[in-house]
Amino acid sequence: MKKVLILFVALGFLSIFFNGCESQQSESADKAQTVAVKTVKVNVDGMTCQSCVGTVDEALTKTDGVMKKAVKLDEHCAEVEYDPSKTDVNTIVAAIEKTGYKAKVVE
Repeated sequence: MKKVLILFVALGFLSIFFNGCESQQSESADKAQTVAVKTVKVNVDGMTCQSCVGTVDEALTKTDGVMKKAVKLDEHCAEVEYDPSKTDVNTIVAAIEKTGYKAKVVE
């Protein structure tokens, strides 16, 4: 009888514990969804090879606030999703230009 009681108490504790974890995950997911993400397309002049793409990609990766990026050699551009509370378009353009390429926002 003691074993059944202990098992029942343990299951109750685990149920409370896991329900609490789900609640915390849900709150975190809600907060993550409230970030207003913006997207910008930047023409990158001077990229001629995959190494160039890698250089621009790495610069964007190191830029705080950049959430996603796609550097495209065939289109000579970078499409960047960013958190405007952490960075802005001028910072993104500057990060690209710091690598030696000319960058201009596509309107």
